[in-house]
Order: sequence, then structure tokens, then C-alpha cells
Amino acid sequence: VKNALPLARRIVKEEKPQWIMSFAHPIEAHILALHLKKTFPALPWIAHYSDPWSENPFYRFSWPGAECVRRLIEKPILKQCDFISVNTDQAGDSVIRYCHEAAKKVIRIPNCFSKRLVEHALNERTLSPRPDPSKLVVSHFGSLIRRAPKLLLNAVEMISNRMPNLNQFMELCFYGPEEGHDEWVDRINQIVPG
Repeated sequence: VKNALPLARRIVKEEKPQWIMSFAHPIEAHILALHLKKTFPALPWIAHYSDPWSENPFYRFSWPGAECVRRLIEKPILKQCDFISVNTDQAGDSVIRYCHEAAKKVIRIPNCFSKRLVEHALNERTLSPRPDPSKLVVSHFGSLIRRAPKLLLNAVEMISNRMPNLNQFMELCFYGPEEGHDEWVDRINQIVPG
């Protein structure tokens, strides 16, 4: 944050944006935006939480005081931002439970897709065609970081060992970045070729 702040301030001064929007994760994005808000208090700031921060069920704190420290860092963010966007009711409730001042700031925007954008992407052949509607389709959207599909892959592997023609009845789809996930991509391709 310390290294990015001078550049961020210069960009805001030169570009004169109408608002700031920060996305966490990484959490440093909100910390940087908090510093920008202090420098440019009239600039509206939207803090987006695609996953909870302090109450993230996927994150295990490495030492006993870590959650407390994270909450101390998060509270000024929730108080100083102008809006908080979340993608689930649970995430919004979590933010409000932790910081009552956030209640009037929370905007719930569910995960969704634009049919027009998806059709355009299919026309550009950047996505696989629609899965076969006669098959059971199991889909995972997003990164595999901290959400490794170990149990799912173990179950699919166990079933495919007993039912070699599983791919005739089921399709396993992963949508998201492959970078940094080589071990999972290799395992997925071994269990479910193609």
C-alpha cells in the first residue's frame, strides 16, 4: 500500500475520476482506497466485498490475534466508505452485524451474468459451448485458491472408477483462471478428460 499510494494519488489528481471503487480480495485494495478517501474526502468510494473479510469461512487465521487485528483494520474501511457492495445477503448481514453504521451503505448485487455478454463470448469462441442439457452438470465458478475442489474430485474419481462411462451422464465444468492452479487442472484433466 505504501508504495502504491503516491501513484494512486497522482492518478486521481490527473484523471479526476467521479468515484473510487475498490475490490477485496486482496484486502490491500480497500486499505489503499481508505487512504485515497482521506486525501480526497469528496470523492465517493464504493468498497466491494465479493467474499467476507473478517468473517470469511474459507480463511483460517494463523495466530490467535489475527482476526482481531483484521477487524481493527476493517472497521475504518466500513465507516469511511460511502457504499458497500456485496454479492449475497449473508455477506451483507455479516458486514452489518459487525459494523452497524454500514447498514445504510450496503448494496446487494447478486452474482449473475449478462446473456448478451455470454453469447458474444461464445461467438468469439472464448468459452466452451453450452453443456449438454441431458447430462448432470456440476459447475465451479471462480478461482481455486483456498477453495480447492479436493472432496469433489475425490468423489468424482471414486464414481468414475466404478462407472467408466461417467462422462456420458455427467459433465464437470470449471470456469475461472488456470494460472497458479496447475496441480488442480492436471488432476481435473486426469479424472475427467476434456
